[in-house]
Amino acid sequence: MTAPSVVVAALYEIHPDDREKFLQHVRNDIAHTRKKDGCVWYDMAESVVDPNVFRLTEGWETRAHLDAHTSSDVFLATIAEVGKLNVVNRVAHIYNVRDREFAGVKGFENPDT
Repeated sequence: MTAPSVVVAALYEIHPDDREKFLQHVRNDIAHTRKKDGCVWYDMAESVVDPNVFRLTEGWETRAHLDAHTSSDVFLATIAEVGKLNVVNRVAHIYNVRDREFAGVKGFENPDT
């Protein structure tokens, strides 16, 4: 697996009435995005505590790859559709992890070194 230099971590809390619509839109976006040049991974996880909370994580080879994704027609359409839903909370962070290091943490050694 190619190591990402950029990671996106997002959290969505969706009103229960819109849960299935949200899942449909995000699953479609994930399936499309995973095929894009520069996408290392894109996954979604449902909270084990609250079935209406979802964590989305993406790994990208470069910031340019992420920027191309976030300006694509599919991404913009997904954001527009999700924006019509009752999103209770949304938080997203972008991390530069190019120079990451897991030294000293057993089991998390960097496979690239």
